[in-house]
Amino acid sequence: MYGTLADFDVLAREAHKRGIHIIMDFVVNHSSSIHPWFLESKSSRNSPRRDWYIWRDGKGFGVPPNNWESDFGGSAWTFDATTDQYYYHYFEAEQPDLNWRNPAVEQAMFDVTRFWHKHGVDGFRLDAVDTLFEDPALKDNPILPGKNEFGDPQMTNQYNHNLPEVHEELRRLREVTDADGQVLIGETWTDNIDALKAYYGAKHDEIQLPMDFMFTTVNKLSAMEFRKQIGLAESAGGWPVFVISNHDIERSYTRYGDCQHNESDCQAHGRYVPYPARQLNSLLW
Repeated sequence: MYGTLADFDVLAREAHKRGIHIIMDFVVNHSSSIHPWFLESKSSRNSPRRDWYIWRDGKGFGVPPNNWESDFGGSAWTFDATTDQYYYHYFEAEQPDLNWRNPAVEQAMFDVTRFWHKHGVDGFRLDAVDTLFEDPALKDNPILPGKNEFGDPQMTNQYNHNLPEVHEELRRLREVTDADGQVLIGETWTDNIDALKAYYGAKHDEIQLPMDFMFTTVNKLSAMEFRKQIGLAESAGGWPVFVISNHDIERSYTRYGDCQHNESDCQAHGRYVPYPARQLNSLLW
């Protein structure tokens, strides 16, 4: 679909001639369920790559190992009849989580960055980097009142999101990419400025450019609110990366439109994006 590796080499070479750097999306948390690594892992409990993913027995017949929920709804565990165990996936069942506690996985993923460095990649946007580690004891997450958007019990992700080990791993990854002169950009979801600051590293030895998704909470055209968030991000002590929207967030055209000064007839939820903008929105999504 995207061409051959030789095509990519031409792209990188011609881009560099023009002073353009290549940043690649690097999915560090999981692989595809049809990736050779996972197919080998699921083939047998004795597979050499069994521990490259997170496999556990259920608590009973049809009962997952714990109460963790997928970010896309339902259990974060899928039963595989091949070996009668569940595998863990923070996202979709087709996106099984890699086991970053396994040194072989760490080495393989570091080698991915080395491979792409040889092909001219200047840095990586680290996808879902805050989900790399899970509590090894698989403790249940605390339940909160109410339901989430999928109708599942509301809960915190205390034991499978943004664990301290993430920062240890980022420091090791930074050593590898620094050796190749690559930059790291992080998809770093944080609730406060201290958490964002942590992603830069105490010695500026983690991600050079962690994204400030708190910027997306400014959902109105307010100079005062934008100024406040800009000030907070700049106080983190690193180069700020302001995020207005992305594929997980409603488009800025819709969020900031007032139905008077932008193209809109406000037929749906007060924020209806007409053709061709609506069509473009769908294509981008």
